[in-house]
Amino acid sequence: MCCTLTGIRTDITCTAVTGLRIDTVCEVHSDFWTEFSAAAGMYTIGEVFNGDIAYVSQYQHYMDGMLSYPLYFAMMDVFGHQQSMVALEGLMGPSGSYYDQFSDLYALGNFIDNHDNARFLFTQPSQTLYKNALTMTVLNIGIPIVYYGSEQAYHGGNDPANRESLWPNYDTTSDLYTFIQTLITTRKTQDIAITSQIQRYAVEDFYSFSRGKVLVCLTNANNAPDQEHVVTVTLTYLPYEEGETVCNVFDTSDCLTVTDGAVTVTMTEGLPKVYIVA
Repeated sequence: MCCTLTGIRTDITCTAVTGLRIDTVCEVHSDFWTEFSAAAGMYTIGEVFNGDIAYVSQYQHYMDGMLSYPLYFAMMDVFGHQQSMVALEGLMGPSGSYYDQFSDLYALGNFIDNHDNARFLFTQPSQTLYKNALTMTVLNIGIPIVYYGSEQAYHGGNDPANRESLWPNYDTTSDLYTFIQTLITTRKTQDIAITSQIQRYAVEDFYSFSRGKVLVCLTNANNAPDQEHVVTVTLTYLPYEEGETVCNVFDTSDCLTVTDGAVTVTMTEGLPKVYIVA
């Protein structure tokens, strides 16, 4: 468990603390955080509310991880505002600045909702697009952070509207609860926490990457009833052997067999697909 440190507090009670989330680290001299992190004796992750990778990444020299605001802003662009997914290639691709400037990608904190920003569904009401963003949040390299209420499709605006009460609506059978649960189970059972990430494909409306033998396929084609948009991509750059069969964790009847070194992925409903070896 991690506790949030937002200032001098005497009323924080935590058990089994394994890390500290530190607010607004850019407002304190950087050298302080070197000493603070060493004295803390545990994982530290800081907040720098900025989308500039060069600016945010410098603070990882002083503590273990950073909240990945650069990734957050990129996901809001491609999923929230349906801008070109090629933007993710510039960030996360083979020569993307994400890889060049952050010193430890595995220590970064991935999120699409938090207590400081309007929730994704406030900006973009499509749960289909939200599921794509959540998939990247949980399976992308780094530490996934799922804000409470995301699993109940909360859609509050700017603070304090994004801090809704959870308990009257806590439903472990809700669609988004089970969806996130499937993502977390996949992350755990496929043991990808410290596995490298490889981009597989990037075009306007489709983005794919792999972690080990987990193949993640995302789209920002929001297939509302009046917005039919089929995305079909043949992937030849794969982490699989010829003849291997992979199936989608969200629909186990959706299986592909590697033939001539390729598989063809068809996104018909705008939903993400995550393939693992059958």
